[in-house]
Amino acid sequence: MVKIVHIITGLKVGGAQTMLYNLVSRLDSPEANHEVVSLGQVGPLGERMQHAGIPVYALGMRSGCPDPLRVMKLARWLRIKQPDVILTWLYHADVVGGVANKMAGNFPLAWNVRRSTLDRATLKRSTFLLGRICCRLSHVLPHRILCCSQAGMDEHRRSGYDATKMKIIPNGFDLEVFRPDESARDALRSELGIPSDAILIGMMGRFHPMKDHNTLILAAGLLGHKRPDVHFVCAGAEMTRQNSELSRRLRTAGLCDNFHLLGPRDDIAALTAGLDIATLSSRSGEGFPNVIGEAMACSVPCVVTDVGDAGYIVGKTGIVVPPQSPVALKDGWGKLLALSPEERRSLGTQARQRIQADFSLDTVARRYEQFFSEMVRT
Repeated sequence: MVKIVHIITGLKVGGAQTMLYNLVSRLDSPEANHEVVSLGQVGPLGERMQHAGIPVYALGMRSGCPDPLRVMKLARWLRIKQPDVILTWLYHADVVGGVANKMAGNFPLAWNVRRSTLDRATLKRSTFLLGRICCRLSHVLPHRILCCSQAGMDEHRRSGYDATKMKIIPNGFDLEVFRPDESARDALRSELGIPSDAILIGMMGRFHPMKDHNTLILAAGLLGHKRPDVHFVCAGAEMTRQNSELSRRLRTAGLCDNFHLLGPRDDIAALTAGLDIATLSSRSGEGFPNVIGEAMACSVPCVVTDVGDAGYIVGKTGIVVPPQSPVALKDGWGKLLALSPEERRSLGTQARQRIQADFSLDTVARRYEQFFSEMVRT
């Protein structure tokens, strides 16, 4: 049996965490044993992994505060486990896992880069500095470096990462979970208390500077003057009326009635399938945005900003616009709104077919299996 250890910064809900959960759930087999280490707490996704039978261990490190004693504890644990492959996820885990692995005996180690940029404007200072440190450590700690996007690989190469070790494996999407659902449309409109024929544009994701919700709100305000029948919905951490900054922006844009904030949700697949258009307003930092692949898998056409690999994922099945331009984003929505419902559905069908062909979870899981086999022979 091949023993694979995944080390990740934490297991709150997020793109990297969701991909890890999907991967270890799909790869669970008699031939490979996957175990997960969280530098922080077990978290909600860690609990889901445990319920699925995946061992999860939590080191209890405080965010942004590496503890030498816990690094040594991780090294001792690795020495006992004798893993065939270690895969670290996110910068903090890359450094902590890389150092602990050196102390434990230097087992085959790969980093998994999830961002497209090292952008000081949208990163915490500690995260930005760790990313810069990783540039140098990439030449000595990992044996291989995975990237989830072409944009991420190109940017990290330019930043100083060891280009000879890098390889791309994109995110994958569960086509049984994210799928078209005719009933989701009426259910979502009923929940929001809006007409059954209302057009609904949605963006899933936490409130964070890189997501650039300000551009989303400004674009929605511009569109609202011409299309009062269009409603907007957002779900994710801090996407609530209690977020004073967000509420202030909505009041300024005159969007209090047509903009719906649902906060964190566990039913993202159902929410996404109820949309007419999915959108992404991010300004930077995205690698391979899950929310776009998930929407496409639900046969929902997308309008995205040209960040990370978002434009590549959408291809010809949606609209790609420049980041930080409310007018361009509004015009992108306008192009899809100008189509008939049948034309939008056709575009959505093409979007799902693209995910099926290139980014299904089964396809991506097989690529990880092949990668782990290569690492065992390192």
